[in-house]
Amino acid sequence: MGERLLDSEGLETLMLVKTPEGWKIRHSHTSSRPRRPAAQ
Repeated sequence: MGERLLDSEGLETLMLVKTPEGWKIRHSHTSSRPRRPAAQ
């Protein structure tokens, strides 16, 4: 895949589980949307 410019914002949610070896990410969910134009 080639290079491309990303200009977006969003949220991420992680579900963590504690194991004997330490904390592990069990599930990750992300969402994004294009940035709003700057107010003038």
